[in-house]
Amino acid sequence: MAAPLGIATYRALLGRKIPAPSQSRRSDEELVWVHATNGTRLAALLDLGHRLQSLRNDVRLLVTVDGRGFPAAPVLDDDSTKLVVLEDDQPSAIQHYLDEWAPNICLWAGGNLMPNIIAAAAARAVPMVLLDVGETDLPTRRRKWFVDMTRLTLGKFDKVMTTSAPTSEAMRRLGVADARLSVTGRLRPSVAPQPCSESELTSLTQKLSSRPVWLAAHVQASEFASVIEAHHAALRLIHRLLLVIVPEHENDADQLADMLAASNLRFMSWEKSAPIEDHKQVLIAPDPANMGLWYRAAPLTFMAGSLEPGVGGHSPLEAAALGSAILYGPNISAHLESYTRLAAGGAAHSVHDGPSLGAAVLQMIAPDTASAMALAGWEVVTEGAELTDRLLDLIQDTLDFGQVPDARP
Repeated sequence: MAAPLGIATYRALLGRKIPAPSQSRRSDEELVWVHATNGTRLAALLDLGHRLQSLRNDVRLLVTVDGRGFPAAPVLDDDSTKLVVLEDDQPSAIQHYLDEWAPNICLWAGGNLMPNIIAAAAARAVPMVLLDVGETDLPTRRRKWFVDMTRLTLGKFDKVMTTSAPTSEAMRRLGVADARLSVTGRLRPSVAPQPCSESELTSLTQKLSSRPVWLAAHVQASEFASVIEAHHAALRLIHRLLLVIVPEHENDADQLADMLAASNLRFMSWEKSAPIEDHKQVLIAPDPANMGLWYRAAPLTFMAGSLEPGVGGHSPLEAAALGSAILYGPNISAHLESYTRLAAGGAAHSVHDGPSLGAAVLQMIAPDTASAMALAGWEVVTEGAELTDRLLDLIQDTLDFGQVPDARP
């Protein structure tokens, strides 16, 4: 049967053809293919994949991204994950992985559908789920051939998850049956906080003796002076205030100690078995393995790597998930979406230098303020948890039974 006019016209404009299915070779491992149209969705899908791998040790990930949504190609350092940047809708870019890897399922997050690639996957009977689709993800076009193409492309998906009722209604008008359609929350990066034992946390709490504490995490050497200046300013009004500094690089701890001594701050290095002397004003904690403990103990955390350009900040989600209010600098490009969500929810506050950091510490360290921010942070961090859990169940059911649950007949 000839291809409908919409698809035929689209392929003609691109000068592409859908490759014929070839003999697939399935490895012993399970392969989950995820596709992201922007950085936020990529982070969420990678988090989802890592959680899946913790549940099923033999799962590998094939990650594709729409090159139009990424100024620079993402870099992944996971041997169990393969990244492919799709610069345009050319099936040859993905053909090898479809033939040789034979994905067990594809999760396509967001709009910007690539009809040729989606058709190539459907021709190989890859179960497919479209998710995190909002009203702006599928723009309306006046050309009838484009509407026909979108309708046919949506028909390749076994399940379509939208973020709103109006988007679902638009999908119905494009021919998506109710049996394949559902409204879910937004796809958000999740977080798996570092564990710590209850006994360690209890012991630390006792050693702190109800002293007010703030944490400076992932501090670059270039930020030491600003953090020290901020603590000096806060100590003028809160004399028992304790600063815990976790340097980004452990070998910078000696430089930090020299700067603290020069600034006349009394400090000590953290040792789990040692008491925290009441007259000490700063605690140097160079081991990043204890970060989960400090996030739980400190009601307020300054996420460093953000005052000076070059690093792009660190993710604030773990600190927020463990009950700490967040302070951050202006250079957070690597995690802009997470900070924006936390700030909008009242869980994070921005600073720009040492003096503004000191002023913010004085304001936010108050127990009622820090508690309110911590609660807001928890609500933001858990916003996408229900969808993540639902997707994990869906993927595992598909891997176990070979088809998307509640799929169309």
